[in-house]
Amino acid sequence: MRAFYGIVFDHETKNMISTIQNEVKQVTSRGKFVPMENFHITLKFLGDIDSNEFDDYCDLLDRAVGGFNPFKISTQGIGEFTKANKSMPYIGIKESKALIAMNKNIQQMVNRSYLTRFENFTPHITLARQAEMKEKASLIEMKNFNIEVSKIALFESKNENNKLIYTERAIIRLV
Repeated sequence: MRAFYGIVFDHETKNMISTIQNEVKQVTSRGKFVPMENFHITLKFLGDIDSNEFDDYCDLLDRAVGGFNPFKISTQGIGEFTKANKSMPYIGIKESKALIAMNKNIQQMVNRSYLTRFENFTPHITLARQAEMKEKASLIEMKNFNIEVSKIALFESKNENNKLIYTERAIIRLV
């Protein structure tokens, strides 16, 4: 099972992201746009995990984030990662001590148990992949907004008919 830990958004947040994504579509000649139901922030990509270890990964997530209260993060404009003349436009996230601490806890727990490598954390919300931009995504003006972080999930990622589908397999609610 291909999996990652990520922040779950409520419907209102997904609608706001979708509105911004529509602005990006106006300056994109083509690309694979992320479906609204797949919007999230990845905290740790796990790769392929054995289904026998699923409960262990759920337990790791619970231990890593269980001590956190809900908190807010803020968006920070539109940016893009580029690779081989293709673009990945995203909504940036302002630095947040709580978010960085949560990511650090998750990485330490997973690294301790599975000897994975520590990854740099650039929190963002992906809007599209393999996009061809007519102009820089960063030129699009966007009104920044706050996002309530209250649910973290272990997501399963499947590719069905050339379409990525993310399923929340386990959810931890911050209290």
